[in-house]
Amino acid sequence: MTSRLPAAGSGGLKRFEKESLQPAFDELGRIAIALADNLNHQHQIGMDLEGDLGGTFFTEINAPAAQAGRVIANANNQTPVEAALGVQITDSGALKAGTWSLKFSGDGHDFELLDQVSGKVVQTGRLPSPLPAEISMPGFNIQISGAVLNAGDSYLIQPTRHAASSLELKVDREEELAFASPVRAETDAGNRGTGKIDQGVMLNVRNPLTNSLLPGFSSQGKLDPPLEIVFSEDGGTGRLQYTVVDANNPAVTVFAAQDFQEGVSNTLFSDDPRDPQYVGFQFRISGKPAPGDRFTIGYNTGGVSDNRNAELMAGLATANTMNGGTQSFTEGYAGLVETVGVKTRQSQLDKDAGQALLEQSFNQRESVSGVNLDEEAGRLIQYQAAYNASAKVMNVAQNLFDTLLSTFR
Repeated sequence: MTSRLPAAGSGGLKRFEKESLQPAFDELGRIAIALADNLNHQHQIGMDLEGDLGGTFFTEINAPAAQAGRVIANANNQTPVEAALGVQITDSGALKAGTWSLKFSGDGHDFELLDQVSGKVVQTGRLPSPLPAEISMPGFNIQISGAVLNAGDSYLIQPTRHAASSLELKVDREEELAFASPVRAETDAGNRGTGKIDQGVMLNVRNPLTNSLLPGFSSQGKLDPPLEIVFSEDGGTGRLQYTVVDANNPAVTVFAAQDFQEGVSNTLFSDDPRDPQYVGFQFRISGKPAPGDRFTIGYNTGGVSDNRNAELMAGLATANTMNGGTQSFTEGYAGLVETVGVKTRQSQLDKDAGQALLEQSFNQRESVSGVNLDEEAGRLIQYQAAYNASAKVMNVAQNLFDTLLSTFR
């Protein structure tokens, strides 16, 4: 039996694009943004071979072009189109993959933000007049500027869709690789106690008010000012204390005296960028320093055989920097590959099952109304044999008729 199955339409391709391809792009873009953001920050707090602080390692995630490219205006928006929208990534660790639709109504300042997948409204409100304004979401802000917003206008918000395709390496020379740490500590040769200072750790935290990453490095190629930790004994209580002074001018106190806790590791400086004692790095002193002991913290000039920042950059591969500190780059990418693989296998199974069902249905239809060529050929042979037999009967009848007639002649 011959079978001619109908050709597949475009519905499957559209479903694949909506349910598999676009979500995969969004998730891959989310990973790319988190990767670029964390590596850029870590690279910027390192020191390169030329003694300078590192620059961006990958494309800046909040470059003006990147922010504008995360918004797509509906082709049916009214004119004049003067509103300018952009998406700023505020926290790559809290950023989620997805697409949202921003719609304006009323006088153009009422808005609602809808999740494209679920269709649910995730935020509504009213923008102030005059603009600019911003709409805050977990991990990103929608920034709106311009003079005119029209009722009925809509915009597609895609914070992560094209991030992977636009990711570029910005380091062009090996001398620009900031693999060393820009600070180091030294112990004064005249120290009499057992105090020891580690080589410190740089802090990858920006001041939310000033956007400053390293306030102690206002001058290129040096720590401003270099710091000296001086130990003394409180005359009133006898407790051991330390004071942070300017190493170039010890008469200038940078941070006032603080008590030193013996038997534990004491952390120098704050890790809160809003704290006045935040300098962008921390050191720890252990043991029991003696009064008069000194430790110096200065710029790591030369940085020979120093790969501390390179180790920290490599450690980001398994550090939990995504999903609110619960997932690493490696886990995020593995999860994406797993999701794509599961969907691919499920699609293959669905295709095979659909093909089998289609063939079964087609065969059932053909068994009732279709044409079987073998059966028709057999019937033609039967018809031919019957025709030949009938011809012989007619021939015998003709002969008998002729014989009968000849008997009367």
